[in-house]
This record gives sequence, structure tokens and C-alpha cells, in this order.
Amino acid sequence: MRRRAKKLIALCAALAILLGLYASVATLTAEPEAESEPVTVAALTAEDLVSLSWTNADDGTLELVRNSADEDWSYAGDSEFPVDQNYPQAMLDALQEVSASVEIDQPSDLADYGLETPGLTITATGSDGSETVFSIGDENEMTGEYYLSCSADESKVYLVGSSLADAFAYDLYDLVKEEELPTFGQTSSLTVEGGSGTLELVYLEDSTGKTYNPTEFHWFIRDGETLRAVDTSEAETLQSAVTGLSWQLCTDYKADDEELAHYGLDDSATQVELVYLDPDAEEDPGELTFTLLLGNDTDSGTYARLSDSRMVYLIDSTTANTLRYAAWSSLRPGEVCTIDEEQIESLEITVDGETQTITFEGTATEETTDENGETVTETVSVYRWNGEELPTAEVDALLSALDGLTVTGEGSAAEGEELITIVIHQKVEGYETLTLRLTGQDAATACAEFGGSILLTDRSAADTLVSCAHTLFEE
Repeated sequence: MRRRAKKLIALCAALAILLGLYASVATLTAEPEAESEPVTVAALTAEDLVSLSWTNADDGTLELVRNSADEDWSYAGDSEFPVDQNYPQAMLDALQEVSASVEIDQPSDLADYGLETPGLTITATGSDGSETVFSIGDENEMTGEYYLSCSADESKVYLVGSSLADAFAYDLYDLVKEEELPTFGQTSSLTVEGGSGTLELVYLEDSTGKTYNPTEFHWFIRDGETLRAVDTSEAETLQSAVTGLSWQLCTDYKADDEELAHYGLDDSATQVELVYLDPDAEEDPGELTFTLLLGNDTDSGTYARLSDSRMVYLIDSTTANTLRYAAWSSLRPGEVCTIDEEQIESLEITVDGETQTITFEGTATEETTDENGETVTETVSVYRWNGEELPTAEVDALLSALDGLTVTGEGSAAEGEELITIVIHQKVEGYETLTLRLTGQDAATACAEFGGSILLTDRSAADTLVSCAHTLFEE
């Protein structure tokens, strides 16, 4: 009988322990009963606060201070730190009224709520020296709210939303006010100067007299007194790497000389200078200059800074490399010869040792019938050879084949048998006569002599051009 009594007592004790554990777990995880009205934990007057400090269990303590409501907030550790004032304003907004959905009176053990060693402690100090301290503990898994205690009444624990914790969920460099990048007007020039030399790119709205196709080419590489036309899309991509620049994050707000050297942002940096027209000028806009320095690469990006600043940022490495490695080889036009058809007067085409001349004689209207039997009037170009009008489609095929000669590289000398020579007569100032000569280098590659350059192109594209010429001049 005694043995059975002892066993019963032991079972009762175990049950009591389990009930206690259940009560604790229920407190932490059970969904609290809804309150008809939110409970005000504290209501602070933003204008009275002169110090905001917060301690994160992992990152330590940060403090922002000000002397009065008329002044900006500054970092207590260094008044030179550039604080983005939007952050302290959001903190003030969160502190003006802290309300709870549930109030727990006389909690048994703060550890049950994560408040014995809170994850976040916020201290708001008024101009009279009074302090209000908020401690934020565990998250209630059922509601997504957080347990909070306040120095205004330490006998209570509250359940609050995440807005207060979110307003202070920052480390120092999250608060930095980054330097604003300008709004750019039309680019005049872009210069990249680094270890591999200097590249200067210029933009000419009116490029007449500078290129054989002023309609197509407006961007040029300047090499002394010489201007070489570059691919428009490639030049605009390079320009956009500057005009579309954005900071990923600030890594140092006042780097000294030694630190700048560590970032690769001293004299060894690549310098990018963009000259652009002032977009805010109403008449006769003057030119403004933006200068960016590019430093070392990291796994997260490339270090960069403005030339007149010691603030260091990370930018996208792809953007940095687009600028840093810009060269003629990446900017040259993608086509061997891009002619504006409207400017052509005639083509002298030599193939198989015979020269034939096609004249371009403007446009004419032509009536055709569509698939529905309706009459359609079209404007077509008129071409003649030996006094006879040539089929428009066949000449268009020749011009398309000419335009389809893409550059695959640069050659040093034209070798092999001549495939075709085309002398272009056009109405372009300074470039009235152009000569394109194609020779076969091997089965895969042809050489194109044009404009003083020897370029490489696919042999198949050259053969297509020759085939189109043969089709035109068949008797």
C-alpha cells in the first residue's frame, strides 16, 4: 500500500510539472485574446527628444543626438558622419505613439518573453534629461508580434507590432546619406584614363564632314586630330554606364590617404570624366563635368568615389568594367560599310574583271494588288544599268548583302584573290567617293579594305554579295 501511494504521489508531481510547462508554452505561443481597444504603452513628443540610442544584441549601441528640434540629427560617435535625416524622422514617428494589442500584468518571469536579455533596447532621451526605455524580446509565433517592456511601467509586458523594431533595425552605415549623383544632359565627351592608356569619346550632333555616313554616326574616338566613328549602340552603352550609375552601398565616409590606397582609389585609380550639357539651363546650356574614380574589385562590387570626395562606395562590377576596359576593339562599328541609301548616286561594281555601273535615280510610285485584290500604291527606288531599269528587289538584295558584312576582326594586309570591288559615289560632303575591296583570305574569312582600314569578315557574307552582283548583271 505504501509503495502504491508513493507511485501516485510521483505521478501527481510529474503531472504538475507538465501543467506548468504547458502554461509557460501557452503564454509564449498561444494567440492572445483580441482587445477591443489598443493599449497605449507610451506617447512621446518628438520635438522634445534630443537623443535616440539603440542597442542590438549582435551589433552594439548606436546613438543619434541633436541640441534642439530645429537642428539635424548627428551621429554621437562622430559629428562628421553624414546622417540621412529620413531615418531619425522614421524613428520619431514610431515613438510618438507606441500601442499594444495585449497587456500582460505582473508577468511571472521576463525570461519567458525574451526580455531578460532583450534583442533590442531603445532609449529615447528628452531635452530635460528624462529617459524612456523600450526593451523588445521574443516574437509571438502565432501573431507575429513582439513582446515589449517599457520603463514607464515595468510591471507590464505588452504585445506590439514590428513598426518600432523596424524603425531601429539599422547599423551605422545603413544611416549614411549618400552623395547625390547629378541629372545628366546631353553628353559632349567621355574620357577614361587608366593603366592601359586614355580613351576619349566625343559626341557630335552634326557629324557632317567627319564621317562617310553622318546620319548613322555621331560618336567618335578622338586620337590626336583624328576622329574615328564608333558603333552607336556601344557608345550609348558606355555613356549609360555613367549616366545610369547608382551606389550599391557606402563602405567609408571619410577615408584617409592610406585607406584610399587600400581601396585602389588613390593615383592608381581609373578616372572616368563625363562632360555634359546642363539640363536645367533654359538657353545656351553650359558644360558641366562629372568625374568618377574606379578602384579595386571585391566579391560584392567595385570600389568607387567622386574625385572631390573621400566617401567610398561599392558599385556594380559589370558597370565598372564596361568603363575600365573600353577600347576601340569593343567600340568599333559592327558593320564593314554602313551606307545611307538615300545619299547614293551610283555604284561601280567590278566582279570577274568586268565593271558595271548602277545609277540611283530617286523614287517612283508603283501600284500593286494585295492578296485581297485591293490596289496598293507604294514608293520604290529606281535603279538603272546600261539604260535599263533594274528590278528593285534584286538591287535591294545587293544593298542588304553590302550592309550584312559584319566585322569579325582586323587584318594587317589584304591577301588572296579579289572577290569584288565596289566604288560608291554619294552626296556626302568630304566623302563623295568610297571604295570597298573584298579579297578571299581563306575558306572562312575575307578581307575588306575600306576607309583606310583592313577588316575581316565572314567569307560566306562576301560570297553572298558577289552572288547578288552576278544575279544583277546576268544577260
